Amino acid sequence: MSASSAIFVSVGVCILAATLEGVCAGKNVKAYFATLQWPAYSAPLGVWYIIGGLYYLLWGKNHYNGPIIMGSEDDMRKLEADVEKGSIYHEPAITEPAPTLTPQRV
Repeated sequence: MSASSAIFVSVGVCILAATLEGVCAGKNVKAYFATLQWPAYSAPLGVWYIIGGLYYLLWGKNHYNGPIIMGSEDDMRKLEADVEKGSIYHEPAITEPAPTLTPQRV
């Protein structure tokens, strides 16, 4: 998938999620919130709009870039093979070095 297609898909997914959230919330949301009695420590509604916007930005960025996994693709294949063999719970001896995995994007 090209970079521009991935951006359009990510933005489209975020717009779809925001639309579904709006549909599920119903009508007169602001009027409903105005009738609620807020605790003294609650942030104003404008702050929650900012938090929601940041959430969608981060969600879209993660959708575009993909999740971060620890280790390379070869490490993951080796781990899957170990799981299939049943040797995933191998306890290393004291002389064995600790395994290290470097973060890689999927």
